[in-house]
Amino acid sequence: PIAAFSPCYGGPFLTLHPLVYAKLLQEKLAKHDVPIYLVNTGWTGGPYGTGKRFDIPVTRAIISAIQSGELAGAETEKIEGMNLDVPLAVKGVDRDLLNPIRNWEDSESYAVYEEKLVNQFKTNFKKFDVSEAIISAGPK
Repeated sequence: PIAAFSPCYGGPFLTLHPLVYAKLLQEKLAKHDVPIYLVNTGWTGGPYGTGKRFDIPVTRAIISAIQSGELAGAETEKIEGMNLDVPLAVKGVDRDLLNPIRNWEDSESYAVYEEKLVNQFKTNFKKFDVSEAIISAGPK
């Protein structure tokens, strides 16, 4: 498969401009004061052909930790390039699965792919009229 970068994963299926949905989400998050979690259900340990898909039980354990409130206030570490905080521990999940760099056999290869992904986000942001606050909250 060839990876396709979509601004909203299902971008081709959106009937309105992605910023309409982004604004609606932003309003709902502010109104209801809810946390946001990004769960990787895709590849880990390397790109397609090298890595593997996250196992469903791992995804379930992470979702359960989110729903139970286990992750609220959990100790985290920063993935600098992606500008994301990841928990140090989730019950029932191998710690090495939580931070992608620990899954790649070749850390240099990871750095190359991370930089490529960061640049895809930066390039994509240029297509939209987004605020500096949103840009600065994204990948570095």
